[in-house]
Amino acid sequence: MINKYTLLFIATSVASVIMIYSNRQRFIKEIQLSQQNTSELKDSLSVKNGTIEYLQKMLAINYKIGNPELVNLNLTEYTDKGNKRISKLMKDQRKKFVIRYSASGCNVCIDLIFKNKERLNEIKKKFDFLVFVDFQIFEDYIRWKRVSETNKNVYLIDKQTLPFDGFFEHNSYCFIVNQNLQANSFFIPRNEFKEQLDYYIVSQLRIQ
Repeated sequence: MINKYTLLFIATSVASVIMIYSNRQRFIKEIQLSQQNTSELKDSLSVKNGTIEYLQKMLAINYKIGNPELVNLNLTEYTDKGNKRISKLMKDQRKKFVIRYSASGCNVCIDLIFKNKERLNEIKKKFDFLVFVDFQIFEDYIRWKRVSETNKNVYLIDKQTLPFDGFFEHNSYCFIVNQNLQANSFFIPRNEFKEQLDYYIVSQLRIQ
């Protein structure tokens, strides 16, 4: 027969096991929560570091390019009949907001500018809005104009024609051209850094 001390020991042991198990489960949850918080912190730091590297790259590109002049730049556009018409980039009282669209670039990234209609209208109020594309086929040119809903000031300019195209590789990018045809404020829109594009456009609307 089990005496009362043995029963007491068993009861105490069972209670201890239950307590230890309960503490263990709570400890595991605390560790998991801590790991989750640590993971979220790492993700947040990773995003911030990525943003810093991205902005540093933009600063470096602008520093290297400087403010080149776009004199004697030929602008080619297709007529409705598919014929090419050539003109020159001319000096004007208004500055120009230019999108350099690359067929091999990130469509989702550059589309951030076109999809925000309100912001696009603000740009067009402040600047002459131009798009330089590198298409060589008439159908691609017309299709892109239709999709982007940009019906005028879309010009064909071959890759590596602009003196700074090489800095951007395959990326689409945007920049400002002042009244003296000097280019400045170069920026590569990136889908993962949407806020930075917002800051860029707002700053250009204010300072230009």
